[in-house]
Amino acid sequence: MRYSHLVDRTAFYCNEFDSPAVGKWMSFRKNTVFSFLVGKYTKIYLKKFDDIKDDVVVVDDYCDMQGLIDYILHYLPEGVYYDTNYYEDLDICRGCPLCYDTQKCIECKHYIGQELVFDLDPENVFCPIHGDLDQKMKMHQGRALCMLEFKIVRKFAERMYHELEENYSKIKMIYSGRGFHLHVLDDDTKYLTRDEKSTLAREYGKKYPIDEWVTSGGIKLIRLPYSLHGMVSRICVPLDITGIKNFNPLTDLRVIPDFLKYDY
Repeated sequence: MRYSHLVDRTAFYCNEFDSPAVGKWMSFRKNTVFSFLVGKYTKIYLKKFDDIKDDVVVVDDYCDMQGLIDYILHYLPEGVYYDTNYYEDLDICRGCPLCYDTQKCIECKHYIGQELVFDLDPENVFCPIHGDLDQKMKMHQGRALCMLEFKIVRKFAERMYHELEENYSKIKMIYSGRGFHLHVLDDDTKYLTRDEKSTLAREYGKKYPIDEWVTSGGIKLIRLPYSLHGMVSRICVPLDITGIKNFNPLTDLRVIPDFLKYDY
């Protein structure tokens, strides 16, 4: 698992990016905003974007899926995300001085709600080798991928999925490239208030290594399924809960892009 280079990203988004699957995934949403990270973590980016390499690039004027792909090929980002907020009209939002502001946007009448997502990443579990998150950060290993940590977080993700099933009917598990995202797509969840989402984040955070900031709505970007995670060169894909116990991102060809498959 390694950083993807510009030529890798080009090859993936030209030849492998499953745009029909993305369209199907996004079919439950309207007026979706996408965002890119050009090269913040990998430091691999087109030099003409040096001034925005650490910024979040917002894309809200694409016409269709091909328009989104054209944007991706223009920027060749290390990460592609979508905005979990639901907006009434992007034409109005685009001209708003508070446009897409995480905190102030929820006060606007054109803000409808937000998707409920739980983010479980390996760095948030205690590792007998690398310690807790603070220790990992001190050793500059906060974003490294330890397979022992991955197996621990995989078990947590499976357990949490089944617990969520007790209260929700539409749950999707996504391999995020490093850990797992659990998307709860029941219609009523999009109308949860910030306080209600924060309460959920605290309750589940007591039992699972989730990023409470994501669930509470403090951050609204989530990695786009079927996109390439540029830090580990893995494809983010939906997973069936029945096969999660045996899922291994080091060997599962569903998540390994073609530019790496010659190694397998």
